[in-house]
Amino acid sequence: MAAREDLAGRALIYRTADGSARIEVDGETTRVSGDGVESGEFQTFATRLADDLYFISWGSENGGSHLIFNTSEKKVYDHLLPDGTRQEQIFAITCFDTIEACG
Repeated sequence: MAAREDLAGRALIYRTADGSARIEVDGETTRVSGDGVESGEFQTFATRLADDLYFISWGSENGGSHLIFNTSEKKVYDHLLPDGTRQEQIFAITCFDTIEACG
């Protein structure tokens, strides 16, 4: 619940090799969109691991995607692609602010 409260009303945008990705956690729903990303609305699974460190997952219960992001370092650690392929990557956050401020 702490992560949901921290993330409510905010957008996380980061650049990937395929373009940009956007994540919005809003209560029970996580909205995902962007180039090369499985777009849609999913049940929210978010955890605050430590100050400024969050885990978010979405997709099916038999797979899906997840990431860890560090708001103080402005980095996203992307671990699992929707097809189940493990691909460790680090991306720079281009915006983590209110939905309006991120556009």
